[in-house]
Amino acid sequence: MAIVSIYNNKCESQGKKDEIFVGNTNISCFPKSYLKVLKTARLGDQAYDINDKPIPKDYMRPLFIGHSEYDAYNKIMDERFKAIGR
Repeated sequence: MAIVSIYNNKCESQGKKDEIFVGNTNISCFPKSYLKVLKTARLGDQAYDINDKPIPKDYMRPLFIGHSEYDAYNKIMDERFKAIGR
């Protein structure tokens, strides 16, 4: 399966070689309880919006996970989206 990011290279470039950028996250509630099972989840330094403008660091930061936990992350997010649709 190909891994595709929906954001720009500025965020992706902050990741380590074995990490995937999965999106920006609100830091006021990080770490999110549903992500605590992921050992590799970490925040990057600077998030950017879709127009490549920096987002305030006290609001959003890029979220990275290790490649080894990509399937586990997708399963968590799939379950969360299914719960919303109920």
